[in-house]
Amino acid sequence: AETDTPGRSMATNINGQANTQNSTRTDGATNMNIWLPNHNMYVSPAETVDTVNVSTSSFDAEQGMAGGAAVTVVTKSGTNAFRGSAFEGFNNQKLNAKPFYFGAGPVPDKLPLKTNNYGATVGGPIKHDKLFFFGSFEGYKRSQSLFTFFSVPDAALRAGDFSKALNTNGSVQQIYNPFTGNADGTGRVQFANNQIPASMINPISLKIMQLAPMPNTAGIGAGGLTNNYQRQEDRQVDRQNYDLKMNWNRTSTHQLWVKFSHMHAIVDDLTNYLGPDPNATGDGGNTKVWQLTTGHTWTLSPTLLMDGTFGFSRQKQEVLGPDFNAGNFGLDVLKIPGTNDQGIGDQRYAGYPQFETGFSSLGNRDGWNPIYRDERTYSIATNLTKVKGRHDLRGGYFLN
Repeated sequence: AETDTPGRSMATNINGQANTQNSTRTDGATNMNIWLPNHNMYVSPAETVDTVNVSTSSFDAEQGMAGGAAVTVVTKSGTNAFRGSAFEGFNNQKLNAKPFYFGAGPVPDKLPLKTNNYGATVGGPIKHDKLFFFGSFEGYKRSQSLFTFFSVPDAALRAGDFSKALNTNGSVQQIYNPFTGNADGTGRVQFANNQIPASMINPISLKIMQLAPMPNTAGIGAGGLTNNYQRQEDRQVDRQNYDLKMNWNRTSTHQLWVKFSHMHAIVDDLTNYLGPDPNATGDGGNTKVWQLTTGHTWTLSPTLLMDGTFGFSRQKQEVLGPDFNAGNFGLDVLKIPGTNDQGIGDQRYAGYPQFETGFSSLGNRDGWNPIYRDERTYSIATNLTKVKGRHDLRGGYFLN
């Protein structure tokens, strides 16, 4: 889900290793989402990236702690000349081809879509040859509508009538009275007309079935019970990235820098579920990331170089989910004992239980929410390089 990684970090597999075996550092700072270590915590906007180095084997000493790939990202710095850029990317449904939809039901020509990706950079000198800056802003907004298809029971099945329920081979699905026959299932008696008497249907089961909407399309598959409910959903993303980097030439042999980055993203995409309130969207996720790095390069002699970095990253995320304010629906409305962690009284256990009925899931299937994350990483590195004839000797210390 985009909620987890609103920066849209990619997960990659290198040299046959798990994607959690990669290591990424941005301007010397460890850049890792602790909860999802296969993703980066902060993705630098493309307009701020200077160089990217990807090592997949024979890592340098400071590139360890990786079994797959060691990725090093260095961002841009200001120079003695003022430079800047601005960009705007726009897309909507009028610029796209008509999509091909699987399933049945009325489909408009194109669903609403609006995407804006915009930003600007500027860099230059504060004091000629001494102090420089480079700053950037990037914004990304997207609102879109899309169709989702669900499989729901029709009116006959809700009443216990399986006379038209078909197997995948087209034959009628036979159902039997579970209170008849032997313990091993032999000798059971088929329900008359393949219909369960209303008196034998559990009242709670009736309430659960009523949570699912009635079919609104012809459906496909045996009996038309697959993809027989179509719904239009609206999803939104709003993300901003801020970056500022300062470079100081303290002397001709000693350079220092500091970089601050911040991302704030709100994503509402947790809507793909069936429940008592089909229009509930909740708060898909509110994510903030801060990253601070600083470092220096010191030429101690023509053959001796020292460099060091310090990095701090923090991600704070709150995901409430679409049923956060729904109360103890399983316990108080459906009257199912033990649901919503009866007796605890913690709102985080409220909401809609998830039911697997053989059709599309009912209730909140995203059981990982609500969730609150406050993840922090620290990294310190110091390296010393000695050039001796045709040899380069490099050693250092790294703490993460």
